[in-house]
Amino acid sequence: MLKFTGKLLLSALMMSPMAVMADNNYVRLGVGESTFDYSGIPSDHPTGGLLALGTQLDPVWGVEGGLVDFGRVDVISLNNQPAKLSVRALYGAGTANWSVSPQASVYGKLGLAVKYASAAGDSATRVSPLLGIGARYMFTREWGAAVEYSHYGSNGGLALSQATVSALYHF
Repeated sequence: MLKFTGKLLLSALMMSPMAVMADNNYVRLGVGESTFDYSGIPSDHPTGGLLALGTQLDPVWGVEGGLVDFGRVDVISLNNQPAKLSVRALYGAGTANWSVSPQASVYGKLGLAVKYASAAGDSATRVSPLLGIGARYMFTREWGAAVEYSHYGSNGGLALSQATVSALYHF
């Protein structure tokens, strides 16, 4: 866990120079349903969460980085004992936005996710591609909401995705 926290801090430090250069920064806090898919057999759909920091470099292109918690699911450990599988991810992605109206837009994102999984004292870290699509609506210049579906790739027979509803704050 200490390694994972270090990666989170490093990601935040890498994002801060970009945040200083742009004037359209945002933070996004979301909650949603995660999907843990084991070798093609859908298993469980726990509640997860998302915290992201992003910036719009121009009206179309942007970057976003964040931390995702996929929640916990019941699994059988290597020694045939029940255990809880917990997966978290750090991600970095490029975003492309298309305005539908002055307040509404749709977006896509493409990037990489570093996933950290732990269960029954065992852990693994894997890197996989991230692909997401979403829509956002701005209620005011600062406050908005977004809905998003993101797929965080597949490693070792485990595919992860998450559908979220988020609050946005632009600063």
